Amino acid sequence: MIMKKVILCLFILCCTTSIAQNITFSDAFLANLLVNRVTVDSNGDGVADSLIDTNSDGAIQVSEAAVITSLSLNVLNYPNTVVIDDLSNFPNLLNLSMNNFSDVGGDLSLLLNLERLKLDNNQTISINFNSGSLLELSIETNSVVFNSNLSGLNTLTTLNLEGNLGANAFNFNTLNQLIVLKIKPDSSLSVPDISSLNMLKTIELKGNFVGVLGVNNNTLLEQINIPSLQFDSSSLAILSNLKEFIINTTGVGSNQNITSLNFSNSPQLNDLKLTNLPLLNSIDLTLNSLLEELQISNFRASSLNLLSNTNLKQLNLENNNFLSSLDLTNMVLLENLVLNDLGQISIVDVSSNMALLAIDLISLPNLQSIDLTANQQLEWFNFTNNSIITTPIDFSQNTILEGLRLGNVALPSIDLTNNLELENIYLDQSQIIALDLGSQRDIIQFNITRNLLLESISFKTSDSISNGWTFASLGVSSFGTSLENPNLNYICANDEDIPFFRNLVSTQVVVNSYCSFTPGGTFNEIQGGVSIDTDNNGCDPTYPVFSYFNFTATDGIISGSISSNQQGAYYVPVADGQHTITPNPENPTYWNFSPANVVVDFPTQASPFTQDFCVTANGSIEDLEIIVVPLEQARPGFDTDYKVVVKNKGNVTSSGSVTLDFEEDFMTLLSSNPNAGNTPSNQLSWSFSNLQPFQMEEYEFTMTLNTPTATVNPLNGGDMLTFTGTVTGIGTDAMPADNVMVFDQTVVNSYDPNDKTCLEGETIDPSDVGEYVHYMIRFENTGTASAVNIVVKDEIDLTQFDISTLIPLGGSHDYYTRVRDINVVEFIHEDINLDFNDATNDGYVLFKIKTLNTLVAGDTFDNTAEIFFDFNFPIITNTETVTVMSTASIGETTDSSIKVHPNPASSFINLSAANRLKSATIIDINGRMLSQTNFTGNSTDQRVSLENLSSGIYFVTIQSDLGQKVEKLIVE
Repeated sequence: MIMKKVILCLFILCCTTSIAQNITFSDAFLANLLVNRVTVDSNGDGVADSLIDTNSDGAIQVSEAAVITSLSLNVLNYPNTVVIDDLSNFPNLLNLSMNNFSDVGGDLSLLLNLERLKLDNNQTISINFNSGSLLELSIETNSVVFNSNLSGLNTLTTLNLEGNLGANAFNFNTLNQLIVLKIKPDSSLSVPDISSLNMLKTIELKGNFVGVLGVNNNTLLEQINIPSLQFDSSSLAILSNLKEFIINTTGVGSNQNITSLNFSNSPQLNDLKLTNLPLLNSIDLTLNSLLEELQISNFRASSLNLLSNTNLKQLNLENNNFLSSLDLTNMVLLENLVLNDLGQISIVDVSSNMALLAIDLISLPNLQSIDLTANQQLEWFNFTNNSIITTPIDFSQNTILEGLRLGNVALPSIDLTNNLELENIYLDQSQIIALDLGSQRDIIQFNITRNLLLESISFKTSDSISNGWTFASLGVSSFGTSLENPNLNYICANDEDIPFFRNLVSTQVVVNSYCSFTPGGTFNEIQGGVSIDTDNNGCDPTYPVFSYFNFTATDGIISGSISSNQQGAYYVPVADGQHTITPNPENPTYWNFSPANVVVDFPTQASPFTQDFCVTANGSIEDLEIIVVPLEQARPGFDTDYKVVVKNKGNVTSSGSVTLDFEEDFMTLLSSNPNAGNTPSNQLSWSFSNLQPFQMEEYEFTMTLNTPTATVNPLNGGDMLTFTGTVTGIGTDAMPADNVMVFDQTVVNSYDPNDKTCLEGETIDPSDVGEYVHYMIRFENTGTASAVNIVVKDEIDLTQFDISTLIPLGGSHDYYTRVRDINVVEFIHEDINLDFNDATNDGYVLFKIKTLNTLVAGDTFDNTAEIFFDFNFPIITNTETVTVMSTASIGETTDSSIKVHPNPASSFINLSAANRLKSATIIDINGRMLSQTNFTGNSTDQRVSLENLSSGIYFVTIQSDLGQKVEKLIVE
């Protein structure tokens, strides 16, 4: 009993020891590679994806090695020989890949179960190829000639040899199980003897071989791919199993003497590719009904009977000046057709080939016409060097066409309206003048070159292309050299795509979205006018119009806003569906509307749909508004024009007076129109009467500003000028807050005629958050010709403004307003012909909009506009930034002699005044004091350090003996 227990313990101990036994490798480098590198190909895709050492103990146990079936070993320039003998520790290894070693050696017979071996990019291979299990061997790209004898691999079924090969590697006498043989040597070698390979089904010999390939003993051959190899065509008679035959006789003179080929004994032939048989005048394919792919290039047959090849899917015929006709009638399954350089072909009838996916018609000089209307499955069409055809090709039925190439053709025009799926367009040496791609949604490649007559391309469409379209070339040199399309001068695109196209073309090509003021794609139109019923008996064309009247438009999902023009006319382009247009003026409770709204359903109702609105007063409400408008920037020493605008927002006729207070110490009145009263001397005054609802009265005046060298009250860049406008009616105003407007204008030294200004100034008080702020955008035609159309585009930040409150307030010229893409406002001046002479080349638009009521002290809101003159590049205005501040107002001054410079500043500011300076206090936009500097002595000039301030906006309060001044400070 005791002896039995001892034996049992010894047995358990031996088993435990065996299970936990570590493998010892003779090659330390290989051991390290196997333990620490990802070498296991777990899914058989040829890529290592996991570790052998699954328990991470730094060693490989017998149990870990036993489960491995595939290894992929890859190193770079290991200087020593790696011996595969150690891999015998993996008893179930079936697949082995070894790449990038200096030398791979060892005895293959030790890997008892190995079935597949791949050796790629190793400098030398010194393996003893002797294995009774290997089925597949692939050797590629070795630096030193591979010249090993493979005769010991008598179980091999697949052999692939590529790269630096020696003749000894071609001893196949004992490889009688070989089914697939592929060889591609780097240098010239003799054709291998394959007479003993009677199981061979596939042979592929690529590269430079010397000699004749004999296949008389290889009756099972199904695939022959010998691109550049001498071949005895008489051997075709015994290849009854042949399915694929590929031959290219370029450089093989003996093959070029072949005059006829007969494949009658190969009824299973499926793929036939014949290249460069210049004397071939007879090809018999009448018994090859299973043929699916046929390619013949450089042959001289004058006829080709393909009527029995009803299963053909791909047909490629090239380089034949003898073939005069081609009957494609029975090829109902044909998917790809290539006809290239067939000099005698005049008719190509593809009306029976409705399965065609791709057609290439190249260099057919006698082709009379081509009809594609039956080929509704067509995805690709290449029409190149067929200059005799001048009649436009009808692409209307090819609605899923994805690729189009037109090269060296005389077609004068092309209509791609129905080809919505077009992705690839190549246009070379055409006679086309204008190309419209407005219907295409997903262009991937676009290449146009050498189109001497091409003038314009339109990409304006309902879909953005800048994220999906990629362009190989627009035929324009980005280095300003020659233009391959010398007359191309305009590209029309969606606004969001303009920068994208601008990067593709030279500066000589104009890119914008205003080839038309209608959207791209298919749309419907709603239009009409707005009139005011002044006597409550209905509207007629003689009644006053409602200028710049706002509407909302919605399809139930997306809402937008539009505005009538100065004549009260509105216009809305919409897609199919139900749309509701609702009046939405600034004060809707003042008015009654007839109708209250209009619902239009397209395409049930015809487009354009016309609906006028008649507006009547709801009670009697007086509501006047005043706006002070700078027509120019204020520059020291220059004459500057201003305007005061009074608007009747109420629903009754109003009369009253207007005053404008200004700082007479810094400016002198030069003129006013109409003439203004000027008593007291720092005030202008006018009166008005019978101002109709929603009409505006304008008063202009010009001031001559002081110079920087003026003895008294000099004016410098950075100084602030304050204007206060007041309108007073004869009744009680419903909204007195907008009867007064204070406009602070910063004096500048440089002049930009295209700018944007917030009329409330650089700051607003927190109590004004959620109320209207007024913006003015000025533009000037500085060109050499009148500007026919001008568009002012303003993208509103929805995190700062309420877009639904935007109200156009007129401008220098008539325009209409539209809001699209939720927050993009366009003020469109159509056919205004703005002069280019300096006296009459200016214009502006004016609007107001409410800020969001969520803004708090310290927040800023900013805005930038773009100005388009005809088809020119847009001019980008300044970014106008306004700060919500809870401190004393900027410019609060009791000592106007105090000056701060430089501003913006970086490390310091200089202070100067006519009086002794006492202190300077810097606060941030939240009103927190950051520093205070007290000055001693009697100096009127001081310097304040900014070294501890980060970039941003601050306020500095300077105290002098006379008083103080608060100045906005920008630290960079």
